[in-house]
Amino acid sequence: MTAKKEERVTTGKLPKGEMETLIESFHTFERPLFNSLVDEDGFAWWDLVRYDIQFEILYERGLRSRATNPQRQGLRPTISALRRGAAVASDLAALPRLLRREVDAIIVSRRPLEPILKVIEESDTAHFILGSPEFGEHGSLSIDKYHIDLLINLVARLLLPSAGLLNHAKRVERDFQEYFDIQMPVYALIEAKYRKHLAAKRIWSRILSLPASLRRVVFVNDDTMKTLVWLCNQRGIDTTEVQHGYMGSSHIGFSYPQLDKSLMTMPNRVMITRDTGDITYPAPLLRFEGAATVTAVPSTGDRDIDVLIGSGPRWGRRTEELVAALANSGMRVAVKLHPAQTREDLNLDFEGVQHKPEVFGGKDAFLPIVRRARVYVPVNPGSTTSFEAVENGCVLVLYQPHGAPSTSVVNHLAAANTSDPNEFVACIRDSLDP
Repeated sequence: MTAKKEERVTTGKLPKGEMETLIESFHTFERPLFNSLVDEDGFAWWDLVRYDIQFEILYERGLRSRATNPQRQGLRPTISALRRGAAVASDLAALPRLLRREVDAIIVSRRPLEPILKVIEESDTAHFILGSPEFGEHGSLSIDKYHIDLLINLVARLLLPSAGLLNHAKRVERDFQEYFDIQMPVYALIEAKYRKHLAAKRIWSRILSLPASLRRVVFVNDDTMKTLVWLCNQRGIDTTEVQHGYMGSSHIGFSYPQLDKSLMTMPNRVMITRDTGDITYPAPLLRFEGAATVTAVPSTGDRDIDVLIGSGPRWGRRTEELVAALANSGMRVAVKLHPAQTREDLNLDFEGVQHKPEVFGGKDAFLPIVRRARVYVPVNPGSTTSFEAVENGCVLVLYQPHGAPSTSVVNHLAAANTSDPNEFVACIRDSLDP
């Protein structure tokens, strides 16, 4: 290895631990709020709003880009809205079928993950799935969870937090802005999220009351489940959260400070499917049978993709920049969209490009694709796909320019790190030719 190549691979001029530093500072600020912010129902609501506030810090500091969706013209938006409205009405009409029915479990997940499917297969009685079309024919009764979210958002517009809670929100905003020396709409974030909590409490309370013998709720966390878990804990309904991605100490949603008492918004257990060795989530951990421990393995077999770029809904511009940088490199480039993305979310039609990248849809399975790739570049280094790539014989290369959330969580797995756009292509070539 040449001296220049060694410098690129081992240093890459990457500022380390920006995300971890932010999380540590946030923990210091928020620790007392878990006990002091309680509403008239006894709900300790700080856990409800903290994720949105942390995300807003990332936006304000330029560490994340906001998700952008291109405006669609013509009749398509109207037709889509009408179809969605009909689907929502159909699902809501199906809810009364739960009334007094013997239902053992409610399953809430838009992804048919292996632990979720195992719960369904092993269930001796009826179960109710709030999922997505990806579940197919699984389940004795199912509706689209997205439709429940739409209903919650609609009802939330009609509800108002109490004056006492809003006064607390004003104080938190003042203390927050002083502590972080940043002007941010904390009050507005708290009010909007608490409105959703009030709506979710009404809707989930109704759903939980319909079955005759509900014993447990199994769910995947998407930051809309805290009210549901709180209600279950109040009613003695068992709750299991299923890991669906990286949930270690470098993830703002799953990293918590040391707390004096347990939270009513936490499940009875979390089923772990990938042990990254740094999970600090304040709930008992249950290792799923066959759960992976992250280990890099050598590449095997022929691979027909030189560079696979993993995109994300908040990283569309970064994806476009990386594809443009590699456009005339002579490498075989592909892009894997996030499940929340469509091809219309990205502009990859560059002029003067000899070979356009192959684009894999958000619904396409990731593992068969990454097993075809030699190098994997995630636009979000903390993504689960970073771990899956090295577990399947792919070389991991990180590109984190200044202003990106330079988490250190996967640094030890990466063959190359760089924050210099001029060095990016060279890092890729070095990794292809070690």
